[in-house]
Amino acid sequence: MSSITSKITIPIKPTRIEKGLINELGELLENENLKLQYHLDSKSQEISSSSVQEFISLDWGKDIQGITISTGYCEDPYVKIEMNFNRSYSRECFISGKNATWVNGVANRIVEILEKYRLSYAPLKTNWLIKIFVPIILALILAYPIQLVFGLLTREGLTLAYLLVQFSAIGLYLFIQWLFPYFEYGKSIQKFMQKAIWFIIVGSGIGTSIVLRILGF
Repeated sequence: MSSITSKITIPIKPTRIEKGLINELGELLENENLKLQYHLDSKSQEISSSSVQEFISLDWGKDIQGITISTGYCEDPYVKIEMNFNRSYSRECFISGKNATWVNGVANRIVEILEKYRLSYAPLKTNWLIKIFVPIILALILAYPIQLVFGLLTREGLTLAYLLVQFSAIGLYLFIQWLFPYFEYGKSIQKFMQKAIWFIIVGSGIGTSIVLRILGF
């Protein structure tokens, strides 16, 4: 067997976190005779287990901040899967081992599992062109009807329109990133409806228009 260690790092795309996902990943790796440690961090508790069945049988709560699946650091092969809800640099799968064929095979199977749980809006979180231009386009679309609502189609209104597009674009960018989390866990429909209310009030740009109007623009 080669003494050269093969290493693969797989960025984890925006993913729907479910116990089914952790079960599939755990069964895959446990069937490869790896000794794993499962760890969950939340605002209210920490959970650790060496068995995927025990881990998914526990109550995870609602405020998950991260899940990690890993072998011991000194083991060969070594596997670590990190899904951190808050830190962007801790969202990857790292696999290493002296058997390159094994490393590549396991990496491919992990990717296949993750793809099944990938969120449909992933490009909004990973593609910078989409992340930047979608808010700008929405802001431009919203600017004209808001001008009509406030009767500001005058020369002075052009200044307001310009500021409105700028503020709305920034606000919509931040709002979209908040509305669509990188890792989604729990009842997503209920969360979406709660956030949609904020979009109607703030994200539409109406709030920005009122503030600028008060300031005298």
